[in-house]
Amino acid sequence: MSRYSMIAAAGGAMAALFLASCQSAPSAGNASWGRPESVVNRVDEWYLPARFGMFYHWGMFTGGDGASFTGSKKPPRFRTVEAFEKAAPPPEVLAKNLVGLTKRVGAKYLILTIEHSCGQHMVIFPTKVPEFLYKTKRDYFGAVLREAHANGIKVVGYFSARPHHYKSFGKIYIAGIEGDPNSKESVAKFSEILTRLFADMRERYGKDSIDGFWMDGFSSWEPVIKSFPNAVRIGNNHLTFQSMPPPSDICAKEFTSGPCDPAYCRPSGMVKPLLRWGDDHLAPRKDYMEDIPHCGGWWYHGHPIDNQYTKDKTFAVKEMVCSLGVRRKWNFALGIGPTLDGTPPKSLEPVMDTLAAFMKWAAPAIHGTIGGEGAPIQGGWLNSGAYGVVTVPRGEENTYYLIVTEPPTKYTKNYLRVQHDWVKVKSITDLRTGKPVGFDMKGSLNIHNGDWSDIKNYGAKIFKIVIE
Repeated sequence: MSRYSMIAAAGGAMAALFLASCQSAPSAGNASWGRPESVVNRVDEWYLPARFGMFYHWGMFTGGDGASFTGSKKPPRFRTVEAFEKAAPPPEVLAKNLVGLTKRVGAKYLILTIEHSCGQHMVIFPTKVPEFLYKTKRDYFGAVLREAHANGIKVVGYFSARPHHYKSFGKIYIAGIEGDPNSKESVAKFSEILTRLFADMRERYGKDSIDGFWMDGFSSWEPVIKSFPNAVRIGNNHLTFQSMPPPSDICAKEFTSGPCDPAYCRPSGMVKPLLRWGDDHLAPRKDYMEDIPHCGGWWYHGHPIDNQYTKDKTFAVKEMVCSLGVRRKWNFALGIGPTLDGTPPKSLEPVMDTLAAFMKWAAPAIHGTIGGEGAPIQGGWLNSGAYGVVTVPRGEENTYYLIVTEPPTKYTKNYLRVQHDWVKVKSITDLRTGKPVGFDMKGSLNIHNGDWSDIKNYGAKIFKIVIE
């Protein structure tokens, strides 16, 4: 159970400063203010330490249903389950590709659509619930579940909370729903249908087989709780937690409410309420949040050809470390629309390669950490245009990772100046090479470094800082 701690000398007197961080029980520090112990224990078991996941929209309109983004490639379109399954690979092939990519980039969990309102509510396993008129004959979800768990990857199932688009293209996809999909009657009926869907999944896969559920839209968690009481509950844009009874464990943030500075630092663009669909989505909290940017477009947006990810192969790395380092208990799940066989679009291969190369050596600064907000080693804008964030490993009170995503330029490019709170630094090492790095503490913490090639090659340079 880690905490930020330091003992500093000031004016000849010793002052003890304790900055609370991620704990496994509410009483251990203010990082768990107001959170029920059951929630803290559930998310602490695997979700919060995982930190980094992959979000896969895969289904009827895999890769997208049109090209709503400039420079995106129009994907395949399917109007019937038969046509979809004829084109799709065997479930085992999909599973190996999705899980393989998750492992390759160093993520610890994956999120996969069970059914999506924009995908004609097609369920990706042969459910016995008759109201779902579009369901596959082959068990794609089960195959991914088995392959993931065999490789130590956790699985979160995505589902739509409301029957949006239950009727479109002149067809009905959910039986028993009539009129306005947002009406009280429609939502209640769909909730009852979902209750039976999750009961079917429990019977098919087992009570503790699914590690979490990701709800898109506002509804109740009761259908999940009845069948999977121990699963982590992540609610999209449920930023007050109490927006639905019973509340979400984790809030997910899909959109920013303003420009980001730097462009990849999404937390900097999440400081105001988001005015969207006639509702104010509040700015996220410092803890219990999952950031879910889409890497150029969800599956219904088309495959990206010309955007920030394809222009800069390091953009996703920078985005991830900022989401994990600027705040405290945040997770980061990078969303992509995989191709039909579960592999990433070719335009995103350089992004995935860079993530994989980065995580091979940077994982200690990512997994099992919390963000450095309030830490005695301070991130943010540094000297001469440099920028960096801080992560703190659990259980190592005196260790901090300074992750630099923008190097200093011009006159001070050979050293980095870092603000701190009277700490005494014991050692600094380059995380990738393991070599010691020179420093002095004349006012600020001044790190002597002239090689910033890691930022160009991987997206970040990481210093492991140990204090006394």
